[in-house]
Amino acid sequence: MNNQPITSVLVVDDDNIIRSSLRNYLEDNEYAVFEASSGADGLKVLEKERVDLVLVDLRMVGMDGLEVLAFVKEKYPKLPIIVLSGAGVISDVIKALRLGAWNYLLKPIEDLSVLKHALDNALEKVSLIEQNRKYQENLEKLVKERTAALEHELAARIKTEKQLFLRTQELESYSYVISHDLKEPLRNIGAFAHFLNEDYSKCLDEKGLEYLYHITSSIKRMSNLVDDLLHLSRIGKRFTEFALVDLNEIIEHAKLELYELIRTNDVVFEIGEMPQIVCQRTWMIEIFKNLIGNGIKYNENAKRIIKINCIESSKDYAFFVEDNGIGIAEKFHEKIFELFRRLHSRDKYDGTGAGLAVVKTIITQHGGSINVERSSFDRGTTMKFIIPKLILKSINEGEEGET
Repeated sequence: MNNQPITSVLVVDDDNIIRSSLRNYLEDNEYAVFEASSGADGLKVLEKERVDLVLVDLRMVGMDGLEVLAFVKEKYPKLPIIVLSGAGVISDVIKALRLGAWNYLLKPIEDLSVLKHALDNALEKVSLIEQNRKYQENLEKLVKERTAALEHELAARIKTEKQLFLRTQELESYSYVISHDLKEPLRNIGAFAHFLNEDYSKCLDEKGLEYLYHITSSIKRMSNLVDDLLHLSRIGKRFTEFALVDLNEIIEHAKLELYELIRTNDVVFEIGEMPQIVCQRTWMIEIFKNLIGNGIKYNENAKRIIKINCIESSKDYAFFVEDNGIGIAEKFHEKIFELFRRLHSRDKYDGTGAGLAVVKTIITQHGGSINVERSSFDRGTTMKFIIPKLILKSINEGEEGET
């Protein structure tokens, strides 16, 4: 048994017998007990001693229990008070509870275990309140620390994104300038190769003519590469505003730009109903032109079939462009979107390998994604790309703010 009392109780009651009875019971249960025969004396004890709980009689001569209660709640708001009342003054009990009493006991207390139960409940409540206070303090501390960390992280991220944005702008400008400047010497080389072919081809032997052919072919290939690089550098520049466009019209426009390729091949189109979406019109044409063109070009069937469908959800549009072409081996499903990535020789299929890189860049600029939905060698390909639903007003306002 612990001989050192851990809880102190102040008993304020002008009845000596009741005070003595309560003191004996409480001390038997290892409470430290302070006594006061009047309200005024009780307040003096509170000023001098550490008290954990107060028992106060409501009806006393001079300062009554309600006055003691009001004083204690003002000066010691966290100190628990249990009032003692005769059975005939229940109205005073109601007043006491409204003033902030934690509990009440009716006198005479025939079973003192009821008193212990009331004290235990009050002290448990004090403990819970203290635990909650510490928890709140710790929580507030953690919130402040986490908020500070998030603010620091956000500031660092904003700084990094700003640096990346500026670097991207520099690279775009650099690519544009380099691509543009490369065109002039290529034109000059091409022009002199043309003059050489016209004026001196009769003077060249078979080997010389072969060399001249390779020069001309290399100039054409280099020119196409520069054009594609220049084209890629322009994507994302705000010369085309986002607008609400009809994709049925977009696909027809893409087919028109592919007129010669379609005319020289037997192509069958199966196109589902297309929605109206918010996008950059010019670049959306570019997406369909590339995907349709690939489905026709990389295809060895007599009848080349192109199917285009769309599935709309609450958040985005999923587009599927399917062909019956030569297909793509699974190991290349990711690599085909790399810039200038070719899977076939130039002799067999013309092109620079930039088309799908351009498509991916455009779709990324729209906040979407693209992947090979289904494809295997010699069994056709289905490309899937997603364009999120955007609010036209907010996009155009955002672009105006960037200019």
